[in-house]
Amino acid sequence: MLDVPWGTYLWYVLSMTRQTLFDAISDRNFGRFLSILDAGAKRSTARAARHTTVQKMAAEVLGGNEEANNWIQEPAIALNQQRPVDLLNSDEGAKLVLELLEVIEHGVYT
Repeated sequence: MLDVPWGTYLWYVLSMTRQTLFDAISDRNFGRFLSILDAGAKRSTARAARHTTVQKMAAEVLGGNEEANNWIQEPAIALNQQRPVDLLNSDEGAKLVLELLEVIEHGVYT
């Protein structure tokens, strides 16, 4: 562990040139770093895709984008007072939101 304040270390790392930073990191650690970035990008892309799917269906069911945006941000009784947007972090949550939209589309809303 370094015996310097974290802020000093961070400043040092951020002030390095890109080449100096790459030279200082082993190939193994650089590979780990890239895999972490890749995993984060995949999660972000999947969440964006779920949000787009829900947004599109909500706009169709509720009558427009503005109504859909409002609905997605408001707690829903059928979702245990959770906001639909908060459930879009997982496939299971998005499935619950889409199922609720199907129920609303058929006129059965609790």
